[in-house]
Order: sequence, then structure tokens, then C-alpha cells
Amino acid sequence: STMSNQSSMQMSEQVQSATLDLRSIVASRKSPGIVILNGLGEVMHLNEAAWTLLSLIRQQAPVSNNGLVPEAMMDLCHELDSKILGRDSVSPHARLEATSLMTTVDGGVLLRALALDGTKDLPSQGRRFLIMLEQISERESMNAAGQERFGLTNREWEVARILTQGLTNKEIGNALGITEPTVKAHIKHIMEKMKCTTRTAIVARLAGS
Repeated sequence: STMSNQSSMQMSEQVQSATLDLRSIVASRKSPGIVILNGLGEVMHLNEAAWTLLSLIRQQAPVSNNGLVPEAMMDLCHELDSKILGRDSVSPHARLEATSLMTTVDGGVLLRALALDGTKDLPSQGRRFLIMLEQISERESMNAAGQERFGLTNREWEVARILTQGLTNKEIGNALGITEPTVKAHIKHIMEKMKCTTRTAIVARLAGS
């Protein structure tokens, strides 16, 4: 049992460091909804922000068998599962992450699922997935000012805003339903307009705006 205690200790440390890392990313925004699911889709942990966003999503999205978790969320976990199982083809250091964008009456909610380390070797009920839910439409007034200030088109603005969530070009493309080269082109224009040379600089300028 020392083994399992040790691994659960490590796991809670990882959850904490993952959560802290995510906290710092979203410190400038409302705290994200955080849900931890096991491989069976059972909720192990849920914060208040997640509860609010889940209630919103549930009004218009199909939920899985347990009635709490939207199917889209389970799909992300399944996607991660298959990434984990096919891990040999993925570089061992690739972040195991899956994202999707859901629309609700109050705007978009970005779901990001991360598989916690060690998940691969555990049976389903022992697996842990950390899912962050973030509303990406609540800073409209401030957003509009930023968008106007930098002269971005609506699409460039969407890309820039999703960029601040730390997503890859491919994930941004998936979230917005556009191709990766299109995302790259948008980012190039955003950099020109915002006079930035890196993605990090874009995020910093937006946070500052």
C-alpha cells in the first residue's frame, strides 16, 4: 500500500502543480471551472465555476449516462485514452491534451482535457482526467476595446483570444473549424498589427490591454 499511497501523493502533487500552472495562466480572468473525472466518467472533483458552466452546457448539449457530464466531455476523455494507448507513436513528452469548443446561450465554453501522469498504466476507474471549462465571451466590453485598439478583424480577434488559452495552432483550428495554415496566416497578421514577434508577446499585450 506504500506504493499506492506514494502514487496518490504524487498524483495529488501533480494535480496541484497542474492546477497552479493553469491558475497562473488564467489569473487575469475569472477562475476556470475544474472537473476531475476518472476513466469511467465519474466525477471525482468539481469546483463551483465548473458546476455553473456545466449547468449552462447541459441545457443544450446531450449528457452522458450519469446525467452530469456532457457527452462532449466524455469524448475528450476517450480521445485522450486513445492517445494514451497509442502513446508509442506520440513523442513521450507530448502534452496529452484534447480540446473542444461548446456553444451555450451565454457564449462559448472552451473545454480542455488533460490526462494526469501515470494514467496510462491504470485501470479505467483509476485514471484521472483534469478538465478545465472556460467561458470565452464574458469580457466583451474589454475585448471590444482591445480588438479596436489593435485593429483586428473578428476572426483574428477570436484566434488571438483562443491563443491566450495556450492552445496549439492545430487546436485553435479545431476549435474554430479552420485549417492550420489559416490559423498561421491569422497569427502572422495579428503579430503584424500588434507589433509582436512571438505568441507569448501577443498574450502579454492582450493581458495588458
